[in-house]
Amino acid sequence: MGAGTALAAPTAPTSSRLSATGVTESHAADLTIDTPVLLVAGQTVTLSFGGGPGPYTVRVLPAGQVSGQALKEFPATNNTSLEWTVDLPANTPVTLSVTDDTGQTAYTIHG
Repeated sequence: MGAGTALAAPTAPTSSRLSATGVTESHAADLTIDTPVLLVAGQTVTLSFGGGPGPYTVRVLPAGQVSGQALKEFPATNNTSLEWTVDLPANTPVTLSVTDDTGQTAYTIHG
């Protein structure tokens, strides 16, 4: 399972960074989740996912704790992407996951 990603120290007084590789690990044959290379607190990013049957549920989890309580869970959607205004504090390590209608889950991997 992925180790996750972590928010880096702010580069400006009003922004924090979260880096991710955009690489995915899938537990289902076709289900994937792709993340941007860089997530900046307060800025909106697009998370893309799909491959399995919708609706999809996307969660932000503590890094490496795929069965842990979600730090954030987005409402289920039949869309294959969503926009997220990053709202986590700096230095918060996370793993992103997507679960499809069959219960299959894919996770991001921090490289």
